[in-house]
Amino acid sequence: MNIKDKTTRQIVGYFLLLLLITFVYIINSSKEQDRQFVIEQEKYNVAVQDIQGGEYDQALSLLEEVDQTNTKSVPVKYYIGVAHFYKEDFDKAAQEFSNLLDINPYMVKDSEFMLLFAHTLINANQFDEASIVLERCKNLQTPENMPDYQDQVNQLIKQITVSS
Repeated sequence: MNIKDKTTRQIVGYFLLLLLITFVYIINSSKEQDRQFVIEQEKYNVAVQDIQGGEYDQALSLLEEVDQTNTKSVPVKYYIGVAHFYKEDFDKAAQEFSNLLDINPYMVKDSEFMLLFAHTLINANQFDEASIVLERCKNLQTPENMPDYQDQVNQLIKQITVSS
């Protein structure tokens, strides 16, 4: 019986040691994830400031770094699209906004985003897609900060009609 007690104690001891090693590993891993998150959040914040300051290439560089590890981040995709829009690279902006809609289809309910997407598509000469987006815009709620929203939508529809 003494052998069984000794064996049982060894098994329990190894199990506790394994638990301790696992616990230490989890703590260290979570610290690394936290550190990585803080770094990426800082890059994102700097990129947004760069866009506001007109530094689109610098912003794109930072946002694309963040996008490497957060490929499904809606805010990152949005600002990548915005930076391309302001650089007048409308095809890339349209692609990023499309990717954004793939990630979060509910963005079609965001009036301001949809209007920006329509502007982007028009500038990229994608008039059929822009028409679809603008039809959707006509049924969206007017944002409080854009009382002329429907007028802008109607002007873009006229612009497509003239351009097509």
